[in-house]
Amino acid sequence: GKEVVKIDEYGHGGMSRRIHAVVAVISIIHTTSFPGTAADASIVTKHRVSTVHATVHLIAHSHEDPGWLFTTDQYYVQRSRAIITNVVQSLLENEARVFQYVEMVYFRRWWFEQTADTQDKVRMLVAQRRLVFLTGGLCMNDEATPFHGTIIDQMTWGHRFINETFGPEALPTVSWQIDSFGHSAGYASLAATMGLTAFIGQKIDFQEQAKRASQHKLEFVWAPDKVNFPDRSVMGHLLFDNTKGYSYTIPNVTSDLEAQLVADAIATSVGIRQSRYDHPDHVLFLFGGDFAFQDAPAPFVSMERVMAYVKAHPTKYNFTLVYSTPQSYFDAIKGSANFSSYSGDFFPTTFSNHYVRSGYYTSRPASKAQDRALWARGHAAKMLGVLGGPQSPAARDLDLAVAAVDASVGVHQHHDAISGTDLAAVAENYVQMMDNASVKVSAAAASAAMALAGVTPSTSPTTCVEANVSVCPATAPLAQGDSVTVVLFNPLAVIRTEVVSIPVPVAGVVALASNGSEIPSEVHAATASDPDRGFKFTLWVEIALAPLQTQRITLRPQSNRKAVPITQLPQGSATLVAPGGATATVNGSTGELLAINGVEARTTLNYYTPVVADGKSTGWQSKNPCSSAYAFRPQPRGTQRYGPGPAKGTAVLVSRGRLVQFVHVVVDAAAGVENTVRVLAGDPAVHVAIKAGPLDVSNGFGQEAVFRVETLIESDGAWMTDANGMQMVRRQRRMNSSSFIIDEPEAMNYYPASAIAALPSKSAEANGLTVVFNVAHGVSSLADGTLELMLHRRFVDHGCRVDEGYEMDDQHVIVQNLRLQAVPTAILASAYRLDHLREQYPISMYFSHDKTELDNAKHGHVNATALGSNVHLHTLKAVGTDTVCDPFDLGNCRSLGSGSSFQVVLRLQHLFCVDEHVPLLSDPASVDVSQLLSGIGHVARMDETTLTAAKVTAANTATTVSLSPNEIKTFLVTFS
Repeated sequence: GKEVVKIDEYGHGGMSRRIHAVVAVISIIHTTSFPGTAADASIVTKHRVSTVHATVHLIAHSHEDPGWLFTTDQYYVQRSRAIITNVVQSLLENEARVFQYVEMVYFRRWWFEQTADTQDKVRMLVAQRRLVFLTGGLCMNDEATPFHGTIIDQMTWGHRFINETFGPEALPTVSWQIDSFGHSAGYASLAATMGLTAFIGQKIDFQEQAKRASQHKLEFVWAPDKVNFPDRSVMGHLLFDNTKGYSYTIPNVTSDLEAQLVADAIATSVGIRQSRYDHPDHVLFLFGGDFAFQDAPAPFVSMERVMAYVKAHPTKYNFTLVYSTPQSYFDAIKGSANFSSYSGDFFPTTFSNHYVRSGYYTSRPASKAQDRALWARGHAAKMLGVLGGPQSPAARDLDLAVAAVDASVGVHQHHDAISGTDLAAVAENYVQMMDNASVKVSAAAASAAMALAGVTPSTSPTTCVEANVSVCPATAPLAQGDSVTVVLFNPLAVIRTEVVSIPVPVAGVVALASNGSEIPSEVHAATASDPDRGFKFTLWVEIALAPLQTQRITLRPQSNRKAVPITQLPQGSATLVAPGGATATVNGSTGELLAINGVEARTTLNYYTPVVADGKSTGWQSKNPCSSAYAFRPQPRGTQRYGPGPAKGTAVLVSRGRLVQFVHVVVDAAAGVENTVRVLAGDPAVHVAIKAGPLDVSNGFGQEAVFRVETLIESDGAWMTDANGMQMVRRQRRMNSSSFIIDEPEAMNYYPASAIAALPSKSAEANGLTVVFNVAHGVSSLADGTLELMLHRRFVDHGCRVDEGYEMDDQHVIVQNLRLQAVPTAILASAYRLDHLREQYPISMYFSHDKTELDNAKHGHVNATALGSNVHLHTLKAVGTDTVCDPFDLGNCRSLGSGSSFQVVLRLQHLFCVDEHVPLLSDPASVDVSQLLSGIGHVARMDETTLTAAKVTAANTATTVSLSPNEIKTFLVTFS
């Protein structure tokens, strides 16, 4: 949906060719469409003379995707390096010129390639506000699918670099989200606490955009979390058009005739903008586009000729063209209009009645899962680095490994990466970057955890990153009769008792505590195992951990131990029960869930069949668009059911132990679909684990797999999804109306959820349903009492491609764990908030062999005070050293030296929102940081900062911190 005139097409071969190029640009400026609505099909080419003199704020920019059709590295080497170099030189040549830059992943890399002289000149440009940073993260992140922790981390990298390099005055004040596919209330709320006071976006629903344009509501005061923070807001600006608003590249202008043609076109475009906003005296005009200004200074020179022509003809053009910044524009319009207020989000994005961008909420789920799992491993590693202290032998390796995680996960938040809308080869490049980081952080964190637990490993410690498919090379020595040491780490500041799973090659294994006593455990047959590399058994161990505790256990072979029997489940229904945990009723014929603690909750696995190409135009502008990486457009037949199982030659199997009970079934062998319903001792949730892929495409179209729960809940057309893992957003089923046309009811009622979905009853006393997960999904409720999650997508290469040869033949296998609870609606939040903590921050496990005698090993307990149930220790990361890491070559990380004191970034988060749990967990909370972190050292100083830890907002604060509902506070804590 990006329409650009490439400058290098115009050349210098003669006047007629240049005029032809100018006319091509004019046609783009003059035609502005709201696809799908005949009344607004286009604004005809007609010169408009403004009745009010306008200052036209030219925002020179270049939109530079860190990966999409090419990899991040390819884009930098082939385009971005030259753009930054040429733009900097152009700014130095003319003091009137101004340029905005967004993607710090590119700028940071370019910066470290420059000489000291060039760096000094750039510092001057930044100080003069002629080179201006917008947003300031590593990338322009997607807003629908990321977890808020990954957004914060990638923004922290960029903001701290800007602050340390150019000073706090250079930090961005405007969030520039011109190409994300919809806009999230969660992201906007985060932006407001990062020092970003204004927001510029573009892609929303085309019908809403047309309505807002007609009502002069494309600008508004956005209070994205009004329930919790009624006074927290950003100034919102949506571009005048949801497909082309950010792209305008100027041709070479070498004569007055060419200058006149472009000036006339700009005049028409200025008139269009004046008609859609509430202040005709100031107009925002984006000057640039995808990887624009590669040939700078040519675009500046051409625009300056047009600026001079306009200035010389004041009676014809009732406006002035000036180089400007978004902040200057917002300063100019402040107080000039009575802006409306808004507190919702902008999902889904549509470009026509049949083109709905709600497919990317799920596209490439394996990459989405890898992203979240790696972030969680990095989160645990950061904490281990602080607990071990700056002088520990593992400190430097941890520092570099954490930098590698932050870099690779940070770049993957890009709106064409985690969204799954990149080319397959580019997606694999992101995967490789994250794989490299995973190897580094697994080894470094394992060494740090072993040291904290007093373990002297005789082999290189490691982790089992593929345990979800029963792959764990670290436990292979058990098959040869050797013991294996496991160090467990609790990354939460709460006491937790859980049953954890460890893939093992043999059934005869027991778990021993550090004093040699046996720990409650049992061995079951593995489910969802990789057929080639996966072990056949899973050891389930009951573990109790104090806050931030490391604990060593030993896995020892015991030949007389047998696995819990696994047998065929009889017809009818069966009940799974675990001590102190949930009860699940299962269909004995299909293996599907029937009820949770006696509350009806019937699950099925289904798939939509996607609309495919019609042999003609298949993109978003087509009258018959099809499902793609971006869009979800199912055929009108509705869903078809996988199975129901068991698949031919298989049976519904049950395993009943004391700690764990489960039912497993192969539902559809052709699509690789398996279903496991499991209950665990002490766990209030029923776990449904689904393995899927490669999905079956033998129908000639493909499949879009969904998990559906049907209940008796009177939901009244409503359900809830989380906003980037924070506040919940109430969704209401959309229906056709006189003001809103719904031609794609399934796609238009899908919304993004990164962690939580809930189905509340209209009665607070009646039961509702929660579903918690750690991978983003599209979520919908197409009928009262139902909730469905899209799990996976795969299409036949049918010609429905985007841009340069894109296809969506995703053959990955996924394993998704869902936590389900059925509880009274009044306490739904206590279920999904606490379940979310367990799912997003799992107990970390590190493996090795150990020479230390059991009774000499440390207990591994770091003295940390348990937080209340409504507070989360969000971040604990050492910043005593500064590390530079090349995100494109994760072997190229280097430390720039250590600071004079031990300093950490501390974030504390209130987990609950206002009125989610009255009167207890939604109350304000208080934390004594000196007591919480007493096991680390004495807190000598605390400074409160912006969310990205880039700018101090309150110096030398008290160590007792108060938190309002849904609040995250950031501090720099210095230990003596």
